Amino acid sequence: SVVGVSWEMADEYCKWLGGRLPTAAEWNFAARSTGLRRFSHGDQIEGNQANAFNSGDPFEPGTTPVGYYNGRNQKGYQTQDTFSQYGAYDMTGNVWEWCADVREDNKAPIKGGSYLEDMNAFDFTLNAQQWVDITEKRENVGFRCLMEK
Repeated sequence: SVVGVSWEMADEYCKWLGGRLPTAAEWNFAARSTGLRRFSHGDQIEGNQANAFNSGDPFEPGTTPVGYYNGRNQKGYQTQDTFSQYGAYDMTGNVWEWCADVREDNKAPIKGGSYLEDMNAFDFTLNAQQWVDITEKRENVGFRCLMEK
């Protein structure tokens, strides 16, 4: 995961790749489709399903590699496969992700929670969203690019 980048940096990188940041609505749809699940993989969560504060993974405290929670035994740490309905990994936990929507006050939403949140906290659910200044860089905020066909 790429972290410590501002919204502006993430936006420019996605454009450079030929894509863009997803809107919050697109991010939500990729994470849970039309359902009302609490997490991208379902309504319940355990430590071996997402990177959260005290989840017990060997990278703690820090980010895990993309797709780490894929149901495989990762050097003695058994993960559960927790992809979203559309096959997207890490939409719950690991790092917050920038979304494209920018308000007049130059703040954009971040979604998904991070390794610094407790998995039982509201910020770890798909309903959580924070608005952050687009110039701010955080160790627990990254992004994903939307590539359209």
